[in-house]
Amino acid sequence: MKRRALGSARGRALLFAMSIGAGLTLTALACSESNNAPRERFDAASPPGASLPEASTGAEDDAATAPDVLAPYDGAADPVVCDASPCVVRLVAGPSLYCGIIDDGTVRCWGDSTLLTPAIDADAGAEAGADPGPGPVTIGGVADAVDLAITASRACAVLADGGVDCWDQSATTPTRLADAPATKRLALGTDMSCAVATSGELDCWGDSAIFGSRPRAIDLGGRKAVDVVVTDTAAFVLDEDGLLRSWGQSGLLLGRATSLMVDDVARAVTDLPKARSIASSSAHACAATTDGRLFCWGAAGDAMLGLGYSRDEHYPVAVSFPPGDFPYQVSAEDSHSCARSTAGTIACWGGENPWGELGYATKSAVYVPSKVAGLPPDVVAIAVGLSSSCALAKDGAVWCWGDDRNGQLGQGHSDSARHWTPARVVLP
Repeated sequence: MKRRALGSARGRALLFAMSIGAGLTLTALACSESNNAPRERFDAASPPGASLPEASTGAEDDAATAPDVLAPYDGAADPVVCDASPCVVRLVAGPSLYCGIIDDGTVRCWGDSTLLTPAIDADAGAEAGADPGPGPVTIGGVADAVDLAITASRACAVLADGGVDCWDQSATTPTRLADAPATKRLALGTDMSCAVATSGELDCWGDSAIFGSRPRAIDLGGRKAVDVVVTDTAAFVLDEDGLLRSWGQSGLLLGRATSLMVDDVARAVTDLPKARSIASSSAHACAATTDGRLFCWGAAGDAMLGLGYSRDEHYPVAVSFPPGDFPYQVSAEDSHSCARSTAGTIACWGGENPWGELGYATKSAVYVPSKVAGLPPDVVAIAVGLSSSCALAKDGAVWCWGDDRNGQLGQGHSDSARHWTPARVVLP
């Protein structure tokens, strides 16, 4: 089945004209392939499925049309089944810090020690305020956590009662965040944060030259939000019907055309089927869709889009996976991206692999998703930091690989060696 070209010729011409008018130069880089990637490379193929009628985006103010879609595919991972304690049930990454929610609602973190200072491990006799090292450690004062959000300078836990407790490098005691509504999902940015309220509304606040300095509710046309992602220049919200919207500074990351330098209205991303998972770095974004595909767009850099070439893309383009291997969840950082498939495997792609974050020894870019060896056969989630990666297995164990200069691999120490083979995190 052939897909229509993404975006109309008229739309692309309009976007090019606007870019010229804004004084931007769009340079198309020559296509290139990684010739020395030592692992299996995926053949270009779309997953099989029955053709369905094109669905409306549901955004009357957006001229974007959806591409041909495939039958919805429910490849959700089985829930974590704990056979030992501690057992991680949710895994979240920051640039140099990883945290896991344990099945008892407590939180364990490892990595950047400046964000581990509220750690208290009573069993080990650690004192509040003592240097916890790289961890893993228990975050003191946090209980009944259901979600986490992490940036380079702060971390927050969403609690079962809807409250949000945050700490940072200077205010090390977890403190209730007054700006947030009763929350079930949280996204932190440098200058703006957004919370999906328990009611399904999306509220954002902060002090940003791009996003504004006033608290605001994001208009979703009566739909409920289920997930949100915030970067320094763009934000994304996924609603209950699978519609992905973006807003922020014009450019590649929005995934749609706009005549505004800053477009503060959340509008549908162009040519994207219904989505179930969204991830973004500062320069590129990827979304896993309900029909079992992965779409990426933005600045290609060194193989960041997983499309087999290094050309920037303004609109979402489908990433090739083997037939029957359906990407379900994606995680992205400035260094690389990884996706979990419905088969319980992890595939990564991206830059020059300086620390082994792509899961193999050679320092070379991988232009298409490539499977990571050495993981359990039943991975349920992936989270990537800057030059490191961690995967959550069905039994609640976490496996990490890549950069360990801040202890991101959860081995209780830090070093400057390259670690391309996944190692199991030793939790306290």
